[in-house]
Amino acid sequence: MANMFRRCALAAGLALTTGWADVICVTELLNQRASFLKPYIASRYSCFVGMLTGNLIKMGSGVAKHGYADALFYISVILCNLGGVCFMRALQLRMPRRAAAIAAPVYLMLIFLSDVLTWHYGHSKWHALLVAPAYGGQNVLGLEGTLKVSTTTTTGNFQKLSVGLFSLLTDGPATLSESQRSSLVIAAIVPLWTLIGALVGGFTVEYLTTPERQWRFRFVAPVQFLILVLHDFLLDQPACGRAEQEPETSSSDGESTPPDVSSPKSGAGVGRLVTSARTL
Repeated sequence: MANMFRRCALAAGLALTTGWADVICVTELLNQRASFLKPYIASRYSCFVGMLTGNLIKMGSGVAKHGYADALFYISVILCNLGGVCFMRALQLRMPRRAAAIAAPVYLMLIFLSDVLTWHYGHSKWHALLVAPAYGGQNVLGLEGTLKVSTTTTTGNFQKLSVGLFSLLTDGPATLSESQRSSLVIAAIVPLWTLIGALVGGFTVEYLTTPERQWRFRFVAPVQFLILVLHDFLLDQPACGRAEQEPETSSSDGESTPPDVSSPKSGAGVGRLVTSARTL
């Protein structure tokens, strides 16, 4: 039960930060809250750094409106997201029990660097290339870790939830194993906390951002850092996903063969039995 609670909490945290960051990056808001402020567009990157399906849709729309310049931008965001995936997988293979904790400060610095560049040089959508790797790597923790679920795919989790509920109603709860029930709960948690993250992101854009305050990631980046660090300490990761194997012995043809557990153990006693048989 404690392990199930930890898995649900981490799935909720990963989904929260993805929804939060995506809304910050994609929102285009004409702000007219105060009469003494000139209206301005509170748009950061006009792209998704976590949910790549939205980038493909926006790329098609942008090509239709503005030509192929937008296509290069969205393809670059997708490639940077995949670069974060490769970085996290490399860490998982080399240091499986501390991969997220090692990647956390790297991703934190990249996200803050995007805010620093925006503050110092002004807005540029290309700064999204610094943010996208963090959320590509974060999604790997759900897919390849103990969660076994994508924390950015809302459609897939809704469909998994629908199939599970249908099986629950038609076949009864006894037909679902403990792992299936756990997956069903996590599939319900991910869309809910993605929505909560989107609401928090909208609040950040609406009330915490002005032309003088463009540090939009100053809240979500530390939260993501904390979740990534806690991930490795709360979930016991298998060592590179490889189970321990039994020792093998070498056969006469040069191929390794597993030991025959059904046969009597070899040793001096077996040798004496063979010698006695030959004497007889």
